[in-house]
Amino acid sequence: MKTVFFTALALLLAACATVPPPPPAPPETVAGPDFLTRNAAAKGVVTTASGLQYFVVKSGPPTGVPPTANDVVNFDYEGRLTTGEKFDSSFDRGTPLSGPANGFVPGFTEALTLMRPGDEWVVWIPPALGYGAEASGPIPANSVLRFRLALHSVTPTAARTP
Repeated sequence: MKTVFFTALALLLAACATVPPPPPAPPETVAGPDFLTRNAAAKGVVTTASGLQYFVVKSGPPTGVPPTANDVVNFDYEGRLTTGEKFDSSFDRGTPLSGPANGFVPGFTEALTLMRPGDEWVVWIPPALGYGAEASGPIPANSVLRFRLALHSVTPTAARTP
């Protein structure tokens, strides 16, 4: 009788034991084709005609003027892959980047020319507006790029100055 009792108790305790969760799926290195479609459905995400997506984190003063492609912009950025891996950050270095708005990949230029000084956005750049089929350092080919951008100032080109 004791044997039956202890056997039943052992079976009951074994049935109550926790099963460890399965290991996490390996992260994707390149966003799947449906990433941008899923992301476009997120509340607050705007998709432009080119496929660039952005989310406004903070708006600058409404009197600010967006840069033209040739204007010099001063901004901070943080670049990540869709896996979350950070590949570059001027925020971390403590030194904003300055240069002509059209001096970057097309998606970056498009985003900067839509922003006003004081704006902070998160942008998703599809491969066709980024590095496309070419890998670039830690960025695999055909990657969707995610940037946090904070536009600090715009210096108009001479042709634009009144």
